[in-house]
Amino acid sequence: MKRPRPSQPPPEEPHAGSEDDPRRELDDRDRHPVVPPRRYEPGADPGDPSSALGRPASPPTTMDRVVAASFPLATLVFVVLGFTTGWWYLAWVVFLIPAALKAWNRPHSD
Repeated sequence: MKRPRPSQPPPEEPHAGSEDDPRRELDDRDRHPVVPPRRYEPGADPGDPSSALGRPASPPTTMDRVVAASFPLATLVFVVLGFTTGWWYLAWVVFLIPAALKAWNRPHSD
């Protein structure tokens, strides 16, 4: 004996009534076009929000390079001190040196 199929409502028409709906007014955000992103240019103004990350136009100084190199060097010193002396509990102090160098190299506002 055949069982009757369960009745389902017919699927909705996705475009039904779309021509009759009133048009939406544009917001202020819709009126202004979106500015596409620009590439970073080394000579760009650092205060310009369109320049990439506001990087300075000048090349890095020697101290900037020392600070950048201090993070991997601190890791290397930590590992060497830990394996050679076993003072893992004390060797973590070397990670304070890059932070101190970075704070010391921070630009001062006068």
